[in-house]
Amino acid sequence: MALEEERAIDWLRECADLSGVDPPTLEALAAGAVHFSLPAGFLLFEAGSEPLGVYLLGSGRLGVKTGSRAGLTAEIEHGELVGEAGWLLRTQRSATVVALRDSELLLIPNDELDRIAARSTHFSLALARLCARRLRISNTQAYKPKRAHVFAVVPNSIELDVADFATRLVDELSKSGRTELVWDARATTHTSSWFNRIEEFNDFVVYVANWSASGWTQQCCRQADCFSMV
Repeated sequence: MALEEERAIDWLRECADLSGVDPPTLEALAAGAVHFSLPAGFLLFEAGSEPLGVYLLGSGRLGVKTGSRAGLTAEIEHGELVGEAGWLLRTQRSATVVALRDSELLLIPNDELDRIAARSTHFSLALARLCARRLRISNTQAYKPKRAHVFAVVPNSIELDVADFATRLVDELSKSGRTELVWDARATTHTSSWFNRIEEFNDFVVYVANWSASGWTQQCCRQADCFSMV
């Protein structure tokens, strides 16, 4: 079995929305899924577009924008499905979904979904229940944006040493929760899944960017909720 397929199976097994689906069906979903990466700020799909299938967010975070409302109306965390309504109802997308973090996803195409749903009532019911749950939540609860908890410290000159500022910021944030400082020497070889775990295990994360528009600086900006220009 290929490494990507093994990872797809692990993600599907960890998906709470599919908890009642039998292992052979999860393996069939993994075999037909397409794995891809989506950088922060990029669209997954737009309202009015034709659905290609259902997505599982393996790592990262997505934001949902619905109708004419300003700002986000929901967020999708890793381990959640998105896009199920378009497949179930055979209609155009009703919302726009954008990556809030560098994300890794599985796309389960419509043809695969149709084939597997015809064989597994547990899978069909799981997606129908998910769709109904989200509809009920959207009708009864207002979306509350999460507090900022990931910060990027960005120097505007090569002459600036931001280590002291970043360390003091971490000390202050540590008074309110577990905080971790991340710089390029630690993180440049890691994947988006690694960054996702750093956020999971901490209440706050502080990234120290370079003064130039390097790949690392862009990575910091894609991961952060707030920027501090020094």
